[in-house]
Amino acid sequence: MKCDYACGTAEHGTSRRQFLGGLATGVGALTLGGSASWIPVGAAEQLKKTQKRIVTFFLHGGVSQLESWDPKPNTVYGGPFRSIATSVPDVRISELLPFTAQQMHHLAIVRGINTKNSGHGPGQIQMTTGHNPMGTELPHLGAVAAKALTPPSFSLPGHILIKGGGNGGSAAYLGPRFAAVTLEDGKAPQYSQLPATVSGEAESRRQEFRRSADDRFAGRRRTADTDAYTLSYDQARDLMARRDVFDAPPALLEELQALRAAGRIEIAIGVASSIVEEQGRLTALELTTPEGTQQSLPLDLLLVRLGLVPRLGPITEWGLALERKQLVVDTATFATSVPGIHAVGDAITYPGKRKLILSGFHEATLAAFGAAEWLAGHKLPLEYTTSSALLQQRLGVQQTV
Repeated sequence: MKCDYACGTAEHGTSRRQFLGGLATGVGALTLGGSASWIPVGAAEQLKKTQKRIVTFFLHGGVSQLESWDPKPNTVYGGPFRSIATSVPDVRISELLPFTAQQMHHLAIVRGINTKNSGHGPGQIQMTTGHNPMGTELPHLGAVAAKALTPPSFSLPGHILIKGGGNGGSAAYLGPRFAAVTLEDGKAPQYSQLPATVSGEAESRRQEFRRSADDRFAGRRRTADTDAYTLSYDQARDLMARRDVFDAPPALLEELQALRAAGRIEIAIGVASSIVEEQGRLTALELTTPEGTQQSLPLDLLLVRLGLVPRLGPITEWGLALERKQLVVDTATFATSVPGIHAVGDAITYPGKRKLILSGFHEATLAAFGAAEWLAGHKLPLEYTTSSALLQQRLGVQQTV
């Protein structure tokens, strides 16, 4: 790969193909000035093909192996907790992880690592770079994975670090392009939203001027740093463009955009932090935006749809009866402990509960009738479209004789 940087050296000339080609077949490792990637050729190609990504959880001050993956019960080195069987024969983990044990067939535990390092600081460097401190800065595992797996045309960050302490995600000699985009306190990256005072036309002129200045500078002295500097602006622009993009059929997206333009739908992105009540009636929902600011949404009716993960979020603070972090309901009406609030699906619990879609249909039907009767203040008859004249009239269907 020809290098045309102003410095004229070959240090920037390692291509992505060469990087992957240097990996040993099987379980071998590639060393670039002392940094191991641990990504075999077949695995790297498969990851790229299937758009898989690597996630590393590094817990500072987290639980030890004795309370998690390797309790070693009844030994001189063992912890205070028992081991339990998992979904994989002969693999046992701590009794504190019963639900994880049921998913062990999706996991792999490596119990043979001994860093022989008693210091937390040097140990962290060894675990996140693959080597002991050696007098020079080494690239973080995330930077190595980004260089090996990020497609050349992929403009979004290939290395994201959710900071929790310790050293950052430096790319060292791999170049600033593969350094981490750091997120802190669960907030979106800084300056990823266009200020309200800047119009779309003004932003287009600004970007055009920036590109012109970048091209002029690159024509005189192009370096790896200037390339990374330009790329960071392009990534920021793409992040700003994608923060309000939905994955849906084009026709549905066009309909949504038309409703937004007409002022019939307003989209607010954030985490529900609290509710506002007046005289016992819900009047507004308080959101914490990705930028960490507060937004108040006035409302007359709140429909809660939390997606496929049954985490209750702020609902746990509504004073509803809970059992094992799930809502307790009356199976006749699926009412919660607070009148007027009904719940169905994986977020609820009752004797004999089964987390099936078919069960959800049954729950939703009874909850709808329960809510309607609570609003009406009396029992409502069950009517069928095949025999109810009232329903046929409302649906515009010709009555059968």
